[in-house]
Order: sequence, then structure tokens, then C-alpha cells
Amino acid sequence: MSKHTYKKGYLKVTDGHKLYYELFGNPKGSKVIFLHGGPGSNFKESHLKMFNPKKHHVVFFDQRGAGRSKPHCSTKQNTTWKLIEDINAFYDFMNWDKAALVGGSWGTTLGLAYAINHPEKVTGMVLSSSWLGDHQDIKHYVGGGVQIYYPEAWERFISIVPKQHHKNPMSYYARKFKSKSKKEREKYLFEWAWYELSMVSLDPSEKQIKNRITELSFKSLATLEAHYLMKNCFLPRGYILKNANKLKNIPITFLQGRYDSVCQLQPIYKLHKKLPISKMYISNSAHAGDDPVFKKRRKKALNNL
Repeated sequence: MSKHTYKKGYLKVTDGHKLYYELFGNPKGSKVIFLHGGPGSNFKESHLKMFNPKKHHVVFFDQRGAGRSKPHCSTKQNTTWKLIEDINAFYDFMNWDKAALVGGSWGTTLGLAYAINHPEKVTGMVLSSSWLGDHQDIKHYVGGGVQIYYPEAWERFISIVPKQHHKNPMSYYARKFKSKSKKEREKYLFEWAWYELSMVSLDPSEKQIKNRITELSFKSLATLEAHYLMKNCFLPRGYILKNANKLKNIPITFLQGRYDSVCQLQPIYKLHKKLPISKMYISNSAHAGDDPVFKKRRKKALNNL
């Protein structure tokens, strides 16, 4: 827990879920709700370091079934629409009418879906490594599209899938996640997480990947990511682009890596072009956005909230 976290606990929401949260920064500062990636990951210490504790008042929470939230890895009543309800629960918990949304990767998908449904509650958005969660995005990620840049990652991911299941490796992994054998379950859960984390940097080392896995709950990441992707993130096809008009009055800053193989640039560029007051910054980075230019632009965008 950061020294700038002044409260932590569990918020009871619907369907038996309890969401772990931390309140960070200055209670009189700019109101922000942070949305982590995945689905199924968790917020990390590095996310807290993005914010200015004197300027920002931030709610961090682990989404349903993710990270430290309970029950762990639960897919019960766990959909995008339920997560939107949970964001509203935090607005109510904080007694906030409006707040900015900040997120990365899946967190941007969730944030955009929330803002489409509740634009009046969103003062602004800073979205890193954005993803629309559409059919083509999912097909690219778990259908082999990533091998354009990361053939070794795809080869490792597909190597433990029998050839007859190569057309749909995601469903094969999902079945293995429910294996009666704990050893087999954990093998496939770990390999799913390894697959994603091996593509987040331009030049990932084995040590880097292992360090990133220790920062998150790989079991909930794999379980919930497969759960969401198999259902097209519970969104109608083309949902965000088709509803872009509802976002037109919200100041949105997109920060995207040109070489992001997990969340491709082109779909987000299309969304940006539909939003006249949005800003977009493209840097020569991969999914993690860990180059100095990306970080500098994100810091500036956050300070403008």
C-alpha cells in the first residue's frame, strides 16, 4: 500500500461480490476512478505512482473476481454491464456526481462503455493502450494476428494446444482452466498470462515477464480474460464505434504505442477521428507504454484532469 493511500477495504456490491479498493491522494483534489486492465488483472503499485498525490483524489479497485476482490476468479454475474454497475457503486460510495476515468488496455474498453452509458458523470478520460473489445480485436489477439511481431509468443501459446483445436485455442485453454488436475489447471493459467506479458514490451526478457507475472494475479487474469473474450466482452459487435457520438463532449486523451500488438493502433485511431475534441498521442512503444515519451505525455494529460 502506498504511503499516499489513506483508506482501504472492501466494497460490497451485487451478486455476492466484494471489491477491494484503496483511496489515494488528496481528498480535495481532482476526482479520478482508475480502471485496471485484463479483464481479470488488478491495480498495482506502478499505477499509483502515475498520479500526483497533492493534485489527484483517486479510487483504485480490483474488478469482480480479479486480484484481491472476492470471490477470487469468480465468473458469476461477471459481465461488462455488471462492472459498469460497480463503477456506479463507487460513485455512490464516494458521494461523487462526476469524476474523470483513467485506464489502460481493458480498462479503456470498460471506461468507454461506461462513458457511453453515463456521459454526464465523466469529466474527462486519459486512456492508455486503448482497446475496443470488438470481434476483430479479439480475433487478432487470440487467433494468431500477434505473430506478425511476436511469432515466438504465439508459438509458445499454441504449442500446448492439440492441432485439431488450433482454430479456437481460447476455448481449449478455457476448458483446461477447469481441469480436475490442479497441476494442469495452473499450467494453462500461467501460460495464458505468460502469452500476454511476453508481448507488452518491445524487447521483453524472461526476467521482465516473470517480474510482471508476480505483480498481478495471473489466475484471475487468465480465467476472466478467457471468460470475457469468449463472449466478445459482452458487447454488441462494433458497440463503441457505433456509439461514439455519445462521447463527443467528453475530453479524451488517447495514448497509444505504434507497435502495440496486443491493442492495435488502427481501431483507436478510427475512434479518435470520430471525436472532434479528443487528443491522440502515438509513441514508438509497445503495449506497456514504457518509453519516456509515452510516460511524459501521460503525466501531462493526468495533470490536466
